[in-house]
Order: sequence, then C-alpha cells, then structure tokens
Amino acid sequence: MLIIFGKMVRVMRWDRSGVVATKPFDYVAHPELLLRFIWRFGRMTPEQRGHDPTATRVARDSALGKLMLERAKPPSKSQDTRAQTRADGADQPHEQKRSQPMPSDTEPTIPGDYPRALFAKSLMGNGTIWWRLRVDDAKGYRYFLVGKTHFRASGLSGRGTQTFVAVDEADPYGPFVYLKDAWRVAHTGIDQEGKILERLNSNDDGGPVPYVPTVRCHGDVEDQTTRSQEIWRLKNKDKSEQECPLKTHRHYRLVVNEVGKPLTSFRNMKQLVGVIIVCIRAHGAAYNRKRLIHRDISAGNVLIHPVVVVRNGVIREEMKPLLADWELAKRVDAPEEGPRQPDRTGTWQFMSANALHTPSKRILVQDDMESFFHLLLYHAIRFIPHNCRNVGEFMDAYFDGHTEEDGICYVGKDKLQSMYYGKLTTPRGLALCFYMPRDEEHGSPLATTSAPNALPTGKDTDPSAHPPSSDVPQEPPQAHPINNLFEDFLRRLQAHYVLYVDCEVDVSSTSSGSTIADEDAEDSYLESEITDILASTSASKAPPKGELSLERRAELELLAAELSRHEDVLAFLSRHWKKPWPAKDRCRDQLPRNYQPKTKGMGTGKKRTADATFETSTHKLKRSRTSDI
Repeated sequence: MLIIFGKMVRVMRWDRSGVVATKPFDYVAHPELLLRFIWRFGRMTPEQRGHDPTATRVARDSALGKLMLERAKPPSKSQDTRAQTRADGADQPHEQKRSQPMPSDTEPTIPGDYPRALFAKSLMGNGTIWWRLRVDDAKGYRYFLVGKTHFRASGLSGRGTQTFVAVDEADPYGPFVYLKDAWRVAHTGIDQEGKILERLNSNDDGGPVPYVPTVRCHGDVEDQTTRSQEIWRLKNKDKSEQECPLKTHRHYRLVVNEVGKPLTSFRNMKQLVGVIIVCIRAHGAAYNRKRLIHRDISAGNVLIHPVVVVRNGVIREEMKPLLADWELAKRVDAPEEGPRQPDRTGTWQFMSANALHTPSKRILVQDDMESFFHLLLYHAIRFIPHNCRNVGEFMDAYFDGHTEEDGICYVGKDKLQSMYYGKLTTPRGLALCFYMPRDEEHGSPLATTSAPNALPTGKDTDPSAHPPSSDVPQEPPQAHPINNLFEDFLRRLQAHYVLYVDCEVDVSSTSSGSTIADEDAEDSYLESEITDILASTSASKAPPKGELSLERRAELELLAAELSRHEDVLAFLSRHWKKPWPAKDRCRDQLPRNYQPKTKGMGTGKKRTADATFETSTHKLKRSRTSDI
C-alpha cells in the first residue's frame, strides 16, 4: 500500500497482526526508491501480494454455478426443474436466463428450509461474487461452494472472521453446512477450533458432548501466516516474547454440519431460558467429560438449531439449542503458565465482572455461569416489557460500560455493582422489574404456559404483536416470572463476589430514585411504589467481608458453592422453568436502531463484535504497530 501526501510517500504492508511502514521519503527527489518498489512488487507472485489461491470464483453459467442456483431454489421448484431437465435433456429457456435466485426463494417454505433460504439470500445481487473454497483437511482437500458472507467481522486486524452457508461439493444435494473462515491465533497452547470440536464429538472420555457443533472438516490454509509480529521482534530484540503486543495469526477454515439461528429468534422467554439451560448442560458435559471450559459465552455463540422431526406421523420443525464457537476453549487441567495471548480475549458485554476487573485471572466455571446470566438479561431488557425507559442508556452502562486506568479498560461500575449488591437498577435509579405482557383487547394478562413440557418449538411469533416497555399501562402490571429467576441467580452471584472477589465498589450511585428525570417527577412516586412492590428486592446490600456474621457467611458459602457446580445451577433454573410462564411475552426490540455505545471499541453484543471477539489489551487499549522500518 502506498500512502502519498504531497511529495512524500510511505510504503505500508498490512496483515491481520498489524501494519509495517517505512519512513516517509521524497519520491520527487528520490524517484528511484519508489520505482524500485513498484518494479519489485510487479514481479511478486499473486500469493506474495496477498491473493488466496484456495479461493476461486464460480461463474454463474458454469456447471458449479448452475448447481448453486439449483440448490438455492425451494424444494418444490428444485424437484420440478430437475425432473423436467431429466425428461427433456436440457434446461428450460426461462431457467437458463436466471443468474440469481428470485426474492421469493429467500424465505423458508417447509420445515428445515432455513439453511436453504439463507444460501439463496447469499447468492442475491448482481455484484455478488460466488466462490469455491478449499479446505485442507488432514484427510485431503474438500471444496465448498458459497455466496456472500452470512457474517463478517469489521476491522483491519485480528481474526477477520467471516462465515458462509455452503454446499459441500462432495455431497452436492446433501444438507447445507456452515463454513467459518478466520485468521486464528497461532500461539503455543492454543488448539485449532476443529480439534477442540473433534474432542467434544469423540466417543472417548464418556462419549460425545450433546448440543455442540459437529465438525465436518477443518485445516489451516496453506502457509498463510502473518509477519508483522516478526518485524516487531526484529526491531525490539531487547524485549521478551511475552512483551510483543502483536499476535501471530494463521488463515484457517472450519466446516460444521449445523446451520443455526441467532438467539434473538427465540419465541418467548420460556423457550429462551430452556435454551440457556440446555447449553449449560452441554457446558457441564464438556467440563466434566472432556475437561474443557468454553470461556466465551455470548449472544453469538448460543444458537438455536432448527431440526426436522416426525412425531405421530407429522413432520415438524423443532428448535435444538447449540453451544457454538469453541475456539477460545481451554483445557481445565492445563498448567497455568501465564496467558496464552497478549490480550484479554472474549466478548466484552458478556464477560464476567470479575474477569473484566482482573484481566489476568483464569476463567472458571463461575465466570461462564455469570456470562449465561448476562446473556439472559441482554435479551430480556430488549424483548420483554419492563420499567426501564431508556434501554440504550442501560445497555451502554451495563453491557458496554467500562472504566479506564493508565490506558487499560476495566469493568464498568454498573455491572460490578449489580454482582456485588445482587440487584439490577435502571439508569433512573429504580429497581429493574420485568412485566407480564397485556392483552390489548381485553386488558388482561396473556395466557401462561403452566405445565412442564418439552422445549417450545414452532414458528417465531411476530415481535410487533406486543407493545414495548414504554407502552406499559398506567395501572399496576403483573411481575414477570423472569424476576424471580434473576433474583435467585443474583443471590448466588452476590455470594461469590462478597466472599471471593477482591474489589472496591463505588456505592455513590446505588441509592434508589436519586436520578429520576425532571419530566417524570409527577409520576415518580407512583412508579417507585409500584416498582418496589413488584420488583425482586430481597437481596440486600452486601456488607463488608469483615462484618459478616457466622450464619451469614455460612449461607453465602453454600450459595457461592452452587455457582461452581453445573448440576446446582441447572437445578434452580429448571425449577423456575417448570413454573407458569406467559406464552406470548415477546415485544418488538426495544434497543434503539441507531444505538451506538458511547465507548469507542465496544460493540453492540452481536457475534463477537468488531472482530468476532473483543480484545482489550492488558498493555494499552490501542493495538501497537510496527513503524518506521
């Protein structure tokens, strides 16, 4: 890359680790320097220039292009066209003219059609490039056909993760698969995600772990490795390997069998809680059988996988939980010899307050259980009624908030206070309370699902069918059962923080009602009274550790111990799940569409935002670069 400013120019080389730049030079006074670079660059191979020989374009009128179009059609159209082609020996004229799927093809038509609809959508657009990607598996080469990305991380450095719904060329009319293309961190002690999944899928050590992706193939992409970190080491020979702020990344591809839906597609809160419970069970199986801990529980890593089943002779689609993205998983019995990476790694919004407060700490079961709590809260605050009038402000303070010291980002005070005091508050200082939805026509609470049953399945409800929190009626609403679940969860989290987390908590902003907005002053008394009646407020402020009575300490020790045992967490969550829940409690998304966190570098909580993972350096917030070579 050439950066020209006036008579001066810099030559820059960029890769996923960082940027290497020359000193600026005067190309008018010294044109031979610029000409020499251009001459040498023109004689480099495509691979040396950064081209990937394992990714080739697919022409739309080629045999592979026609196959991709065929697979993008809804099942009825695809079968009719293939039968007509076999009968006539040639494609129909109107089929030959089509170069991309029809817009109607991008909607599921039958149970299990979700992956096909996503694939059809990925082929849409005249400027969309279709690709044939090679995966260098240990057993040999595999080829996959893809359109545009299903997900693509932003940013010029880091993993650069992008994912695709793909057709396996070796099984062209088989199930669609999911392909992940990323620049993995290639440091000692960090396994390929495919190897971790192979361990989870294996019959050894107690058998396969349920509800995790099934690996089809995986492998590094030739010898495509970053070099910026090598230049840094050459320029900093007096510094140790651990002081290098740049990571070594290798190009890597992974293919799994499951194509999951985002967690935001949940039908109601009971289904969401059920998905979380099952994923905690999968987390426990991985921990106890395979001695692996996930370490990155987040909104993008807990999915809903649609599967087709036959019950009583009826074909239907059921939603199977899926705990995905195990690339940051670590062996529980691995020796603790310092961090494997120079940065704290994870998804900021869902990391435990303790992990954000102490970046160098080892991630434990308690941290991942807390991440599941944050995951539930994240979806509750967005999709069910409550008394928080500014969801964007709450999201910014609780999920995206941080404190900064010496250029290092630490946990935001709202998340830390919530864990230490065992309660949730709105930006206005009120106890956060979630409400039952109301039947707009009859003014009564909607029906509940009371009997214990299988995980709810079927089509998603229309999110616009229920009013947002700002439309909650003036009369006192009924409290949602999620309040009791959050209260129970917070009691265990609070016990853990009071006993075992060494931190100083600012109590200046914990007094209820001190920040009520002026324009709501007339209604603040009524709202505060109603909220205090309905909210789950039994968890009291935690006293300093030295003031704990023996009885209180014993009680906290029992609660804190439960947080470290999967079976105990599953037990209390399951008890809540079996109670009556509203069948239709989801409202439209209450997070403003234009929401942007006030903090630069913090994302919105989607799939490992900004780089498929948040990486806040334990040295400095900004990534270092190697320059002036």
